[in-house]
This record gives sequence, structure tokens and C-alpha cells, in this order.
Amino acid sequence: MAVAKIGKLLAHRLLDEQYAELREHHVVYMAAEQERARCKTEMHHALKAIFPDLNLSREKKALFGPGGIRMMELFHGNPDWIISSGDFESFVAKIRADKTRVQTATLRKIWEAAQASHTQQVSPIVRAAQANRIAHLASDLSTWTRRLETIEDKMELAYRCLKSQDARLPDRQLGCIVLCVDFVDVTKGLALDG
Repeated sequence: MAVAKIGKLLAHRLLDEQYAELREHHVVYMAAEQERARCKTEMHHALKAIFPDLNLSREKKALFGPGGIRMMELFHGNPDWIISSGDFESFVAKIRADKTRVQTATLRKIWEAAQASHTQQVSPIVRAAQANRIAHLASDLSTWTRRLETIEDKMELAYRCLKSQDARLPDRQLGCIVLCVDFVDVTKGLALDG
């Protein structure tokens, strides 16, 4: 632990109410982040079973970006339903119907993977079960993402309140964790606007 290395670890630490609140939000945030990662991993495995010809390690944007999320909402990842939407242009029109911005190349990759998967002639009952699983995972992923955004807002508000009371707290620095010896347990893991 970095705090112990600099000799600042206390056996018993009493924090002001706002600091304790910020620390608790951070604990909840970390747990929610782990759940979202678990959900994405599970979805990745489910999609790999459905779209075996799509290289998911290189094409994560295709399935976890706006186009992929929209495809999961509309078609629940079911390649038979994607192909039954008509031709490629009809598929693109359905994905973009709600102004979802997604590159045509990304949609083409999804379309081609759906065509390849469709040729496997998987039973409709199995496809429905797969689609149901994807729908549940997509819903869970969306829920965890919203929870993270809510927690981030609460953390930002608490930090801004603390910063207004103590100007020694560091300002936001994107991409790095700011360590300040006096406030290490407050700022660890945060990168919020000041």
C-alpha cells in the first residue's frame, strides 16, 4: 500500500463526514465497475458462441460500441433476426433509425458475421435462448453503466464540495492518480473537476 510506504498509515482513522462519504462512494464505484466488467466478459463469451467468425479481440468496438449496442437492443444478437431484416441497407437503416452514429464498416462486419453464423443452421429454439441471454446481459450492462455514471456524479459533487472548503486538494488531471501526502486517501483513484 502506497500510504504505508510513506509512513502515513493510521490504525484508526476518523474522517470528516464528507471524506467518509467520498470514500464510501469510491468503494461502491469499484464494486459496480467489477460487475460491469463481469457482465461484459460474460457477454463476450455469449457473442463468441453466436458469432464465431467475428474476431472479438480485434472487433470489440463492433459489438460494444453504439452499433453493437443498438444491434443487441433490436435483434438481441440473433443472426437469424439480423438477416431477416432484409438486405444490408435495411439493416443499416434500422440501426441508424434513432440517429445512432456508427460507421458503415462496423455495421458491415456485424452483417457479415451474422451471415456466416446464419449459415450454420442453428435450431430456432437455441437461437431464441441465445437471444434471451444476450438481451438480459445487455440490460445488465446498461444498468451497471448507468449506476457508474450516477456514482461518478455523486463523487464529483462530494469532491467539489471538499475542494471548495480546502484549496490544497488537487485539481483534475486526466489519466493519472494524484497523490498528495496529506490527502492521499481522499484523492486516490479520483480524477474529478476542481
